[in-house]
Amino acid sequence: MATILNIAINHSSIENIASVLNEYYELSEPSVNNFALAIDLSRRAGCRSFILHKKMNENWVQIDIQIINLYELDEVLRRLTEAFSTIAFFAYNQTTSGSFRFAIFEKGKMKRSLFKKYNETHRKVYVVDNFGKQQPFEEIAYAKLLNKQVPSEELLDYEVFFDWSGALGFVWDGQERESATCFKVLGTRN
Repeated sequence: MATILNIAINHSSIENIASVLNEYYELSEPSVNNFALAIDLSRRAGCRSFILHKKMNENWVQIDIQIINLYELDEVLRRLTEAFSTIAFFAYNQTTSGSFRFAIFEKGKMKRSLFKKYNETHRKVYVVDNFGKQQPFEEIAYAKLLNKQVPSEELLDYEVFFDWSGALGFVWDGQERESATCFKVLGTRN
């Protein structure tokens, strides 16, 4: 079962993003590696980590993290966008089940969240979250009723992410960047 997660914030400083994350998490000293090595080291570290990089676009920091729950991710992005008065989004797609979530955060508030989740009991995809105003790039008015089966024409997959993220300004700028900064999560700051 493949899970694809893409997180990006419209801010160009990895150091600034790490500084805000360090307010909520106890982070290790950064290690700078190429992207593939950072991913490998993160998986072998035996603990959670944040990998911050600008692989796709110099003006957007992308975040790779092992997610414990989506609420935590919502809070991280809400706080980052508030700190920098900017926009961030994430796309989550579990390809085998068809579960999909796309969320946009702007200046500390959730602007849009669309979550379609596979229900194991009924073996169908249901709308479990449809928060915020429909965005201009959304071609379909998605189901308004929660916990209802998603019609086949409303099923989403990762391909839609590229269109939607592009509409938000996140596009590959044509440069290959392999540098990534990895921080191990040593604990939380309560």
